[in-house]
Amino acid sequence: MNDLLITTLISVVSAVFVSVIGFLISYRLLKSEYLGKHRMELISKQMVACEKLWVDLSVASKSKQKSNLIANQKNALYLDGKITEALYSNIITTINSPSGLYFSRHLRKSVFDLRDFIEQEIYIDLNNQDQPISITKAKKLDGYIQNVRIAIRKELKIEDLKASQEGPL
Repeated sequence: MNDLLITTLISVVSAVFVSVIGFLISYRLLKSEYLGKHRMELISKQMVACEKLWVDLSVASKSKQKSNLIANQKNALYLDGKITEALYSNIITTINSPSGLYFSRHLRKSVFDLRDFIEQEIYIDLNNQDQPISITKAKKLDGYIQNVRIAIRKELKIEDLKASQEGPL
């Protein structure tokens, strides 16, 4: 009878032990699955926010089109007032929208540096009119814009995308 009691106790203890271990494993798997889905959702939102900011910077792109942020006219540099206003308005709107929640500290600093430069060095003199700009200021403005673009690429970890011999990524 004593042997039967010991066998029963061993069976009960092992059943409880296996149940607890099974519960803990299931709980960890469920928790990691939930956190993984949440993380993927945040990453997706961050990508959308960065893409929006990238589009906002398109007005400052360098191309042969007529509307450039900085135009070279008669051997002098001019800042287009309307394009500068659009750039400033776009970045302020994006930073203050829900998209701004998903930017890293580094990217926010780059955007705020650009915003501050426009406010302090350019925007005060600007009333939607073209204005002359020095080469130094033009280079600084371009540098701030490039820093934001680099920060966006770092944010998304796509600094140097290359297609491998086997195919893309």
